[in-house]
Amino acid sequence: MGAEKRRRDHAAMPALRPLLTRRPVVPAAASAIVLDVAFSSPTGGSRHAIGGGATFADAVEFARGSLPAGHDWRLADWRDLYGA
Repeated sequence: MGAEKRRRDHAAMPALRPLLTRRPVVPAAASAIVLDVAFSSPTGGSRHAIGGGATFADAVEFARGSLPAGHDWRLADWRDLYGA
């Protein structure tokens, strides 16, 4: 029963793949900077996100792109993780 059930479960997995979304991967050579970025909103919210890119501005915008929509996220702080 165990092996047969695993085969059935594995066969069902491809059906789930279209539900997953992935952000485009930036090639390592183009990502010279990786930052841990802190954002705040005027309503008191705060979030951290990791961003990478060829420039500081690219890394911040990449991080900002992963934050919840509908807020005016402002750069509050950052920490270099790689490259800068």
